Amino acid sequence: MPRLDSCVLAGIVLLSCCYHMTLGTSLKHLLQSKRNKDTAVPEGNTGSEVEVDQQIEEMEPQPYTPDAFPPCVSVEYLTVLKDRFATQIDKNNDGRATFEEMRRHLQDYNPNVRDAAVADFIARRDDNGDGIIDFVPEYVRNVITPDYSEENAKEWFNLDNTNGDDFVTRDELMTIARHIGTPEEQAKAQVSGYYLSNDKNGDDKLSWDEYKVIYGQ
Repeated sequence: MPRLDSCVLAGIVLLSCCYHMTLGTSLKHLLQSKRNKDTAVPEGNTGSEVEVDQQIEEMEPQPYTPDAFPPCVSVEYLTVLKDRFATQIDKNNDGRATFEEMRRHLQDYNPNVRDAAVADFIARRDDNGDGIIDFVPEYVRNVITPDYSEENAKEWFNLDNTNGDDFVTRDELMTIARHIGTPEEQAKAQVSGYYLSNDKNGDDKLSWDEYKVIYGQ
């Protein structure tokens, strides 16, 4: 059987991703429209118009928000994400990140990561509760709609703080970057520009208070 071209495969995954992320909202609006029609008052009926109007108003779709409608991504970006997922996490390339695969991946960040921390990491991203992070929609959604909560910031701080001294240093960040395959110059730019730009006292490391600013905390 001929193998699918990577761009064709990415296109199929993209459609699946968009479908998963918008199905619930579309179906909800469809049902609301039907209910609006079913509960409409016939012309000339003067008994309960106000009550029905209130019901219809309550069923109106909510205004657009990024969280309600996660954006779809381009085929090119989706291909990059799929390659990253397969290279860094999903070693057997089956589109699913198991507990063992996630533990190995998180050990690239922190060799001392505990199984309980791995389980919590998965649970926070595992929408269907099967104990596995699927590439679509869970991994893609997690990347394109990042979590800026304090809980997520603390999770990554603990992973980046590999020696447990309550500071994330330049050396720790550079070591992690090398482990996950980031090119050296790109790693240096990211560590200096993205992370250590929050090093307010210039000691070449981030305290929790400095680190959490990255997540808007």
